[in-house]
Amino acid sequence: MKSGRVLILSNGRSGSGSLMGALCDVLETKGITEPFNEEYWNEQLKKDIPNVDDVLSLDENIIIKHIHMQNEEWVENNIEYFDKVIVLIRDNIKDHILSSKNALSYGYDNPYYSEKEIYSPDDLFISLDSYSLFHKFLTKYYVLCNVFWYSDFFETKEKCLRSLKKLRLGIDQDASEYLWEKYFNPKHRLKRHQ
Repeated sequence: MKSGRVLILSNGRSGSGSLMGALCDVLETKGITEPFNEEYWNEQLKKDIPNVDDVLSLDENIIIKHIHMQNEEWVENNIEYFDKVIVLIRDNIKDHILSSKNALSYGYDNPYYSEKEIYSPDDLFISLDSYSLFHKFLTKYYVLCNVFWYSDFFETKEKCLRSLKKLRLGIDQDASEYLWEKYFNPKHRLKRHQ
């Protein structure tokens, strides 16, 4: 199967890493995670940051996962060069905040502790900013995007299979079932897929 050039745009902690990992797996396509997140590439991966400035020079079958607040100008300058743009948004602000706090405090592969924590006004404002930027972006580019919510993939098997079909990437039923079991089933919550 060929993916074409796919851009996954999300706010953080929306399941975009799992979605990219799943699509790369079943489409046998290379993926680039957060190409503008220097800390992620330098400190966690300890690898050179990939250059995505010239999208047309990249492989014709590639998936780029981009956290929208990291470089909006790049997205606007390059959106036309992608065959598919998937926007994945966390369903509600409180879950977005708690998932972010949990990951920053306890890492990505752990029990979900943050439900018991109080979040600060700054936590709320950062989360609201990400939703506000999506509003601004989608007002201009909605027609070019396939918009999904976190729960479309990560809540029930039925919704997940329906959403995978809506992507129109040629993912058949067997592959969809495999992806549900390996990536989207809630038992995998808080695990980072690269």
